[in-house]
Amino acid sequence: MLATSEIKHLNSTEPSDDAGDLTDGKSDPVWKAVRLDGIKVLLVEDTPDARIYISRLFMRAGAQVLTASSALEARKILLHEEPDVIVSDIAMPDEDGLSFIRRLRAEGSLTGQNIPAMALTAFTDSQTRNQIFKAGFQAHVAKCSDFEAMLRTVCELAKGEPTGTVH
Repeated sequence: MLATSEIKHLNSTEPSDDAGDLTDGKSDPVWKAVRLDGIKVLLVEDTPDARIYISRLFMRAGAQVLTASSALEARKILLHEEPDVIVSDIAMPDEDGLSFIRRLRAEGSLTGQNIPAMALTAFTDSQTRNQIFKAGFQAHVAKCSDFEAMLRTVCELAKGEPTGTVH
């Protein structure tokens, strides 16, 4: 069992300037255009660099971020935490994001069954999109392509707004 103290909480304080260029090619950083203040996000991403980069984006937008490097770690976090939104990579070793959300939706006793979820993947073909929505995700955003769309979608999901958007 994962002790509460082991859960990876990232504070919403701004990280150092070495966080990279998160301007999305615009003059103002995207986290100024879309705010996630008061929103708790569980980010499930197996690639360390992507996990750090995306979590910093969410933190700069004001979100509280919980991170997991696998579906198993995410389930352990969900035993102690209830995020407003789950953001999960699809292509992960051991258990992919589709299986993670499918199992989460099917397990009535597990915290997180009804938490809205956004899929992150490099694959944007119609077959992948269909699999994503069938598994139980409410939204899909191409990984690291449109940061403003990523933030907007998380904001919409946290507010309970219907999305289904694909960016």
